[in-house]
Amino acid sequence: GYEHRKIPLEAQTFAKAVSSTYFKVDKRPDTVGDLKRLPEYDTDRMSVWLEPNGQYLVTLRGSKAEWGDFRSDLAIAAIGKKQEHSELQDLLDKFDSEGKTYDLAGHSLSTQYIIHSQHQNSDKIYLFNSASSPAMSGDYLDEIANDPSYTHFVNPSDAVSEAIWQKMSDETVENSYVAPYTYSPFVAHSITNWYKDLEPAKEKEGDAPEEQQSNEPD
Repeated sequence: GYEHRKIPLEAQTFAKAVSSTYFKVDKRPDTVGDLKRLPEYDTDRMSVWLEPNGQYLVTLRGSKAEWGDFRSDLAIAAIGKKQEHSELQDLLDKFDSEGKTYDLAGHSLSTQYIIHSQHQNSDKIYLFNSASSPAMSGDYLDEIANDPSYTHFVNPSDAVSEAIWQKMSDETVENSYVAPYTYSPFVAHSITNWYKDLEPAKEKEGDAPEEQQSNEPD
């Protein structure tokens, strides 16, 4: 009972920028489409891009195969623990105090960081394969699933997003981007689902490293 809406070019470009954030800082591309990366803001988790309209885009990667991310993922899945990120909040506080307007886009684990941040001057908020768990309270899941300020990109077969997917109202589903069902949990959760009309994200020199290929879908 849902429609597979065509993903706009801007949203696909944002998704590819998120994908590029999985690369190590010195391997990230300088541009993605018409976005220009601002390297002074780069961290292991985040990148900031200048959009043609003068706004900033803050992108956050999801989990990699490292202990800190594994611990956060386990806390979400097992006990429904909400996740915050002080580094992101410090950046958004800086932009808010400077009067900068920005968009936010995150994948998987980092959608929790966006949801639990204060972002006074945010415009668009794109959540790709949002992290959730049945251990989270129903009221909480209902709230974040149907918050009109979020645009969700979800695959019905993605176990990581299933708890949020089950709480989405008909109106939210209509306003979200739903990928076709797939039996592969890794494909269902991959950020690459959301920019299939674009070239795959590549590091500065050569193709995507094995680290990204193995960790990006998780």
